[in-house]
Amino acid sequence: MHNCLLLLAALVFLPFTVGQAPFDLYKLSLRWPPSECNIGQLKCTPTVLNYWVIHGIWPTYENNTAVPKYDKTNNPCTHNPTKENQIQAKLSSIKNTLTQFWPSLRNYADDNTNLKDWIHEWKFHGQCSDYPTDPLSYFNSALSLRRKNDLAGTRIQPREEPYQAKEIVDAVKQILGATPEITCNTHRPSGMIQLREVRMCFKRAKPPTEPRDCPIQFSGTCNKESDHIRVPPAPSPGHSQVPWLPINIFLLAFCLGIVI
Repeated sequence: MHNCLLLLAALVFLPFTVGQAPFDLYKLSLRWPPSECNIGQLKCTPTVLNYWVIHGIWPTYENNTAVPKYDKTNNPCTHNPTKENQIQAKLSSIKNTLTQFWPSLRNYADDNTNLKDWIHEWKFHGQCSDYPTDPLSYFNSALSLRRKNDLAGTRIQPREEPYQAKEIVDAVKQILGATPEITCNTHRPSGMIQLREVRMCFKRAKPPTEPRDCPIQFSGTCNKESDHIRVPPAPSPGHSQVPWLPINIFLLAFCLGIVI
């Protein structure tokens, strides 16, 4: 009798000890390159892209927590997922499309730099998705969602004048049919809040297709509908990605002995 009770207890708790709790949704994150490239933390080459690119598609819990990455000991979310060093060959048929729509902003012209970013996304998000042994379908699911929900078709276009956060949310909601999450960063030296990413949420499915409201509406340096958020245009070729402060010009002139 005692042994039977132990066996029953083991069966009851098995799902919680072998793997993670089931996740609830996928979050497709699209980034606006000019906002990533103009804050001085990332040098974007060869140029700053002027269209929305994929950052990732992330299995996510209802409480907005991302599913932890695969770990054989601490998070065995699946058995024998495709290893990171195997995905290059499996993605060869869509390499050109990935390079265009899922590029590394550090150097999208370099195949190895792009591959490192794709490997990172696979390691941290793909292996514990619904496609642990099918990276091609995992990456294709993001490409498909980006194609069907093209932000270039919204009324939010790059410009110097800021938008209200609510305008951005409503514009995305109009094409998606659900409330997105928008995340912002702060441009220095201007101090202006700018749109960094738009994140669209989809009900868990294989593949995910049905939009749903995201668990949160704002993240990063924006946090309310009344925030004023800039969507910066891409710099013209040859233009500095991080504009100088006027004080720097005066300092340079002082050092050179030039009177302004």
